Amino acid sequence: MAIAVAAIHSRAKLCSSLIAESAQPFIEEQTISGIEAAKQYFRNPINMEKLTKYHGNKARWVLAAWTETWLDPEFRGWNLVCHLKEVQCPVLAIHGDNDEYGSVAFPNFIAGSVSGHSLAVIMDGVAHVPHHEDPRKVMEIVIAVP
Repeated sequence: MAIAVAAIHSRAKLCSSLIAESAQPFIEEQTISGIEAAKQYFRNPINMEKLTKYHGNKARWVLAAWTETWLDPEFRGWNLVCHLKEVQCPVLAIHGDNDEYGSVAFPNFIAGSVSGHSLAVIMDGVAHVPHHEDPRKVMEIVIAVP
């Protein structure tokens, strides 16, 4: 999300729309506890192999970069507030109600903060990766948005 918002911010005329899935526009306690749990989870070599599938020999580096950045107390004030209001293209914010890294406040905040048309969709019974957990429903949501 942060990369997409930054790209839109610098090249607004090139973007026709933005779909934000499980995006984190700020940090909540749920974000911290979810990342701490993930860090613990990936200490198990069997679980770490799952990351290796996607990140190859950089899996440990990717995990450390993510967890150490987001868990750093100096990072707690990070947010996309000032950038979101610059987003003028239509925005669809999709979020699972069981997302381990953030509450449904995230998509609602995103939809309420952008300058263009926006819609927040909360998926029931879905965690952090809606397109993997219920790809058909995500596609239905995307197609249904005008």
